[in-house]
Amino acid sequence: MTGGVLGLLACHLSPSPATRIAASTDLRATSMHALLITSPQQKISGQIPYLAIQKLITGQQARHLLVQAQLFNSSGARQLIDYRVRWLDTNGIQVDTYMPWQVFSVEARQSAVLKVVAPNMQARDFVLELKRHD
Repeated sequence: MTGGVLGLLACHLSPSPATRIAASTDLRATSMHALLITSPQQKISGQIPYLAIQKLITGQQARHLLVQAQLFNSSGARQLIDYRVRWLDTNGIQVDTYMPWQVFSVEARQSAVLKVVAPNMQARDFVLELKRHD
């Protein structure tokens, strides 16, 4: 199901040039503009060797916070990663239960775009959690 949602979202987010911001407490952009987070490491939990976050952008999809992460695999082999998002309100309180871990693939020496939409409109912030797929 997530693959279908991720594929559909690719069609819906074509923002005008992103506004560059530091990680803040309200990352939901307007429907017409995206926000480019200048310090993406502040929004990422976990590290995976040879995997880098090239770009982290937030936007809006049907009035819900949308997160788009561009990942780059610098290794010579395809990497499978597990990810989930912890959605937070403006006070940093988690707004929903943890989503289950999802699997995402990044080919060798390639970039891939991961898109996730918040489950409700109270989400204003997030932490993207990453780990190696076992």
